[in-house]
Amino acid sequence: MEQDMPPAVSTPQPDAPKNNSGIFIGILVFILGIIVGLALGKTTFLSTLRIPYLTATLTPTPLPTPTPTPNPTADWKIYQNTQYGFSLQYPEGWSVQEEHNKIMQAPYYGSKTSDSVNFTMDNGYLKIITGVTFESSGVGALLKTEQTIISGKNAVKETYTVSNQRVPMTEIIIKFPDFTPFYRIEALFPPADASIINQILSTFTFIEQSPTVSPTPAVPANWILHTFNTYGLTVYTPDDWQSSVTDYPQDSTSLIRFWKKSSPTIVPIQLDIKSNWDNTGNAQTQPKNFMVDGSIPAYRMDPPTKTQQTLDRYQTNVYFEHNSKVYVFECVHNWTPDYVTTCNTMLSTLQFTQ
Repeated sequence: MEQDMPPAVSTPQPDAPKNNSGIFIGILVFILGIIVGLALGKTTFLSTLRIPYLTATLTPTPLPTPTPTPNPTADWKIYQNTQYGFSLQYPEGWSVQEEHNKIMQAPYYGSKTSDSVNFTMDNGYLKIITGVTFESSGVGALLKTEQTIISGKNAVKETYTVSNQRVPMTEIIIKFPDFTPFYRIEALFPPADASIINQILSTFTFIEQSPTVSPTPAVPANWILHTFNTYGLTVYTPDDWQSSVTDYPQDSTSLIRFWKKSSPTIVPIQLDIKSNWDNTGNAQTQPKNFMVDGSIPAYRMDPPTKTQQTLDRYQTNVYFEHNSKVYVFECVHNWTPDYVTTCNTMLSTLQFTQ
């Protein structure tokens, strides 16, 4: 008899390990997709914001055209003086007058002579004075003193009020303390014309001077040559004139005299030769208005005429410098025509040989 066999008991087997790598990759791809999506969305969003700014056409706002400031002196006349080295502009209707060797009466100027150029209108004037150094002040009450610059030169501008006129007036005096040759500007005008005067002054300019070249006349046939080898110069005189030389070592000066043989006591013409500018007044600082020997700038000072002023004698002086020496040609002519002609002809024949 068969025995019943007990039922087989199954031994439980452990579960096979699951493969999780696919899930991880899926999750990673999902996350990257989100990130990429967000990035693309942000870029698209920002692009929509930037497009209007990138594509917009800017229309510039036109700037207002500045209105040019009119030049009040554009149609003014121009005055230029190459002898004294300045120019300026002045309005239509003003007159111009040049004065030479005018006596500037005391006490205002101290009885000195000067040259000037006057610009005048109906009720005022502006004057450029040169040739004399003086420190006189205005005729009115001083209102103010200013340091200023005119044509690049330091200047002192004094403003006065003048009440002793028919109507109240303003006076301006301008001096150039550091500048030679000497210049002085004066103006007298009603206060209402101050802007015009200031506009004229704004056009004042120093320019290059051109000394006047004196014509050289032909030496008269009856004139003779005087040669002074010690001083390296020659000069012609009429044949009835003679010359002499005297040295003054104590003063470092020499003196050449010329006179008519028939008048030995009269010495109308002489040439001083000096080592410096001592005892020549302010001649060194004066504008050069004459030429000696064709190329040597000189300052010539003629006396006033007899109708202008009564003097004991009338004398022309010519001051110049050559080879470190100072020369003063002096001619006492008393406005006698023959002497004046002799002086001018002798001066024109003066030549340096060294």
